[in-house]
Amino acid sequence: MSQPAPNTTHTIDLPYEIDHLRAAYRLLPQFGPQNKHLNNLIIEGFWLHARNLLEMFLGKRNATDPKLIAPNYQPKDTTKMRDYYAKICNQITHLQDGRPVADAGKLDCQDVGLITWLEDEIAHFLGQVDPSLRSSLGPQQIGYPMGPQGPTPSATNSPIAHGWTGPAGGAQAPHLPITSQTTSVSNSAPFIRNGPTS
Repeated sequence: MSQPAPNTTHTIDLPYEIDHLRAAYRLLPQFGPQNKHLNNLIIEGFWLHARNLLEMFLGKRNATDPKLIAPNYQPKDTTKMRDYYAKICNQITHLQDGRPVADAGKLDCQDVGLITWLEDEIAHFLGQVDPSLRSSLGPQQIGYPMGPQGPTPSATNSPIAHGWTGPAGGAQAPHLPITSQTTSVSNSAPFIRNGPTS
């Protein structure tokens, strides 16, 4: 099999989606309580980036085919992924009948089980990425995993296998600056490596 040709989807767009998903997770407990609009914008950003990643993982129409950069990738649990994808789409599409209004009916972007599942799937995907493209998907480009422990290490998603040494690899990365190509506000905000501290 020939090596995939890197393009902006692989080197800019995919790292952007993962990095901004993780940044939204880390920014919410720090900045969300300050302002209800900022809180909602961060939550919506989180779900938008989560939905974009799931669209790619599921091979949805108009999404990048994950097989282009991770030839052997298959979601760990396609049924669960489709269920989360449907709930996310329903939740973030505000002008739609049947959208949950009460918090009890919504997914929670700080839910440890959901975050662990999402990070495990990201790590599973990254473990399948063609070696020639892994340099575009290191911690400098995609940040460190969300949640209390990051992804659960396995033979296929080992941090060593895809070039990062985040929490699953045992590396400590407290208070690293969040880097952003588009905003100056996030440049001064520290990572909350292990999620909310309260």
